Amino acid sequence: MPSEYMVDLCFIRPQTAAPSPFPELEVQMRTLFSSGASWFIDRKREEGLDIAVAQVNGLSSWSSEQEVISHMETRMQPESLEWLSGYRIRVIPKENAGTCRLKKRG
Repeated sequence: MPSEYMVDLCFIRPQTAAPSPFPELEVQMRTLFSSGASWFIDRKREEGLDIAVAQVNGLSSWSSEQEVISHMETRMQPESLEWLSGYRIRVIPKENAGTCRLKKRG
């Protein structure tokens, strides 16, 4: 059954010399989530730290938050997992996905 998912990820690390905090996150989001997902990354530097919050929304066949976590654990770069300081995940099953490409074929 298709589901809508919403994922918020917070990354924190000591400030680096890069001109923008976490420039590698765009590649990471494309690797982790489908091309149909929409995502946004809010970055800032504060008190010697690089901070980034990534918000992702999309449709998938995941049926639980644990499936999303397992997916991220197996595909996320080890450094990104190390910097991941918090997350919030919601998966909402959709009974009727209409003409969605994820809809089960009968």
